[in-house]
Amino acid sequence: MILGAGGFAREVTDLCYDLGWYVVGYAVDIPDQPKVLLGKAVRQLEDWNSDWPCVAAIVSPLRKRILDSAVRLGFTFASVVHPSASVSKMARIHPGVIVNRNVTVGNEAVVRRHMILNRGCTIGHDCEIGIGVTVGPGANLAGNVRVGDWATIGMGANVREGTRIGAGAFVGMGSVVVEDVPGGETWWGIPARKIR
Repeated sequence: MILGAGGFAREVTDLCYDLGWYVVGYAVDIPDQPKVLLGKAVRQLEDWNSDWPCVAAIVSPLRKRILDSAVRLGFTFASVVHPSASVSKMARIHPGVIVNRNVTVGNEAVVRRHMILNRGCTIGHDCEIGIGVTVGPGANLAGNVRVGDWATIGMGANVREGTRIGAGAFVGMGSVVVEDVPGGETWWGIPARKIR
């Protein structure tokens, strides 16, 4: 069962099919959603049987809310790791992670639950990535980078080795991060600087 019914939910459906998985349907927690997506039912989260493992395919700030609801209702979470991804056998991937096509995860990297590693991104050796982090398509984290919970690294951003990105921080697309980004701040540019 997939949490979400938007564009990223459709993309995650493709990933699941590439793994040979059967998708039973889509769960949402906001009203007035379509009733069907890709031929499968779209229902409110509480209307699904919690026996189905789920994957959180939402990239908006609403993701944490629906994940918290799913945990309260007793759902378990599956990790989706696409066959084209290169994940070191020494990396640790926690439950509920989405590893999209052509992603690279280096040795001793730790990828915590509910994280999204989008198409073609790179997670270097010894990185530690927090809960609920999104790493955009083509972003590159060099070795030993630390990223706090619920931070976002935008598409095509590059993060220098040993850098720290604080919890809830946002790094804009195409940025080059060469110094630590405090939690809750938005940084953008080359080199990246605080914009708000």
